[in-house]
Amino acid sequence: MQPRRVFVLGAGAIGASVGALLFEVGVDGVFVVRDSEHGRAVVERGVDLRFPKTARNIRVPTAATATATPDVLVLLATMGHETEAALEGVAPHVTVAGRDRVMDMSDLVAMLIESESEKAA
Repeated sequence: MQPRRVFVLGAGAIGASVGALLFEVGVDGVFVVRDSEHGRAVVERGVDLRFPKTARNIRVPTAATATATPDVLVLLATMGHETEAALEGVAPHVTVAGRDRVMDMSDLVAMLIESESEKAA
């Protein structure tokens, strides 16, 4: 089953950047943010992306918790020592993609953008 939504767990440099770009191109999903200074900043101000020739702020959907169903892809972008806690409550039948799981980030982004393009066609 192709994922219909993406939950981003971990909104640091990698998770915030990849997640914000996915949401910007129309992928349905949510940042699951914990109650931390950084988490509150994402909720209040969105994600600032800076590239060599441009910069922009992307407002992203956020939630304190989310229930992952089989049609959800969980993008795991946490630090290694936070992985176990981040995956609590994620059922075993849910697809998890991250640095050490399933596929690398470039494959994930390509798959999701291709899926969205097919839906729009």
